[in-house]
Amino acid sequence: MAERWALVENGLPPPLVALLLRVRELAAKEGYSLYLVGGPLRDLLLARPVLDLDLVTEGDGPALASLLAKATGGQVVAHHPFGTAKVKLPGLAVDIATARYETYPHPGALPAVYPGTILEDLARRDFTINAMALRLCPGDDWPLLDPLHGEKDLRQGLVRALHDKSFQDDATRIWRAVRYEQRLGFHLEDGTENALRRDLAYLDTISPDRLRHEVERTLDESQPERAFARAKELGVLAASFPPLCWSPAKGQAVADQTSSGRKAGPLLLLALLAADLTPPQAEGFISRLALPSRWATAVRHTVALRERLGELDDVTLRSSQVYATVARFDEAAIQTVSLLLPPGPAKDHLDRFLSVDRYAKPRLRGDDLLALGVPQGPLLGSLMEELKQKCLDGELTGREAEKEYVLRRLTEAKG
Repeated sequence: MAERWALVENGLPPPLVALLLRVRELAAKEGYSLYLVGGPLRDLLLARPVLDLDLVTEGDGPALASLLAKATGGQVVAHHPFGTAKVKLPGLAVDIATARYETYPHPGALPAVYPGTILEDLARRDFTINAMALRLCPGDDWPLLDPLHGEKDLRQGLVRALHDKSFQDDATRIWRAVRYEQRLGFHLEDGTENALRRDLAYLDTISPDRLRHEVERTLDESQPERAFARAKELGVLAASFPPLCWSPAKGQAVADQTSSGRKAGPLLLLALLAADLTPPQAEGFISRLALPSRWATAVRHTVALRERLGELDDVTLRSSQVYATVARFDEAAIQTVSLLLPPGPAKDHLDRFLSVDRYAKPRLRGDDLLALGVPQGPLLGSLMEELKQKCLDGELTGREAEKEYVLRRLTEAKG
């Protein structure tokens, strides 16, 4: 008991320890068994940071979650068909699920779910390192249930599927295998890697929404470029959408972005992933992942801007000319294309736009022009645009110079 309790007390932040003990107390009062499972237990055993709790009970998971929410003032969101619930507290979250077993009607289908025992619950999981449970109650001994030898695989640094048909049942596990391998610094167990390569075609059974969810979670990794490089090596990228590719140049682009002190966010990473696509391929990619509007725009703009780079390959271009070509494109697209370009005029123009020119604006506003006698209408808009171009090109360097220009143009317009 002392060893396991020390693992929890020393490995979890104090607020999570207190929350865990509160759930344990409620479960014991209801006569439920309770287990810490999944990623939080795996990371606890690896001495990695744990930020939330994943619990399973052989009682009623959503009912226990409701009791916890009432006792702590938290908010509960239940998914009764799966017997799961999440309790949210300020800065904390805990998932509580009813122990269950699952059957898959056909590859790619969501599973049919039935109440089960903790051992049946562990047997339905994806990898051995996620198929352990620390019993919290009943009793005070806190034993580790490890029927599939996940702790041994943790020590050996292996990602091992639970059975030979695991990726056929649920091909999203293919992406998860890559993420865990790279996140933890592990490697795929030989049989698991063979099964993964064999079953890549089963990714076609996954709906666009579910596939996008797996790609999104990969984008959120601390080093997603490693996961994408490994996904390319294993054939996962091509099996997800055949034209997709990840290259050393893209990995270097992420490194360059990081070294500049800026994080390579999910949108930039997605744009990098799609940067080599043709416009028709980009539309296919957007459809395959059912990308939301903001993400679809970043992909389309990255591809479109790369096709217009010839217009920027001229060292004599003025800033206003570059602005006219580039300003319509999404920021993530411009950053992506700039990161992928070798040194040269086009890269210099894009870098200047990102760092300087996109922020350029005249000192005078529309109200100022109206006060100078410019009438409402097309002339007002035209003069505002002229002022912006002159400011971009450094031809007007102050408020008074802008006023003089406006008054001169107003006189010319009146003839």
